[in-house]
Amino acid sequence: MAKAAKTEEAAAVAADPADLAPAPVEHPDADAPAAPRTVRARVLVQCALGAPNDVVEVEADKVKTLGDVIDTDPAAVAYAESQGR
Repeated sequence: MAKAAKTEEAAAVAADPADLAPAPVEHPDADAPAAPRTVRARVLVQCALGAPNDVVEVEADKVKTLGDVIDTDPAAVAYAESQGR
């Protein structure tokens, strides 16, 4: 009788899908916040970012809030870089 109980217990354990599924793999960077994406911009007016024609990097999600303070157009950035600042 003891042998039958062990066989039933083994069958129950083997039938549990949780036992058959592979263990989830945890990635060390899974919970790390993503680095903010930055864009290059030409400063248009004297401000905390710099002087006119300085080229700075700003977080992409901040570009709209900076309005007429910066210009992210690649031509504007190229022009500012050509000014030697």
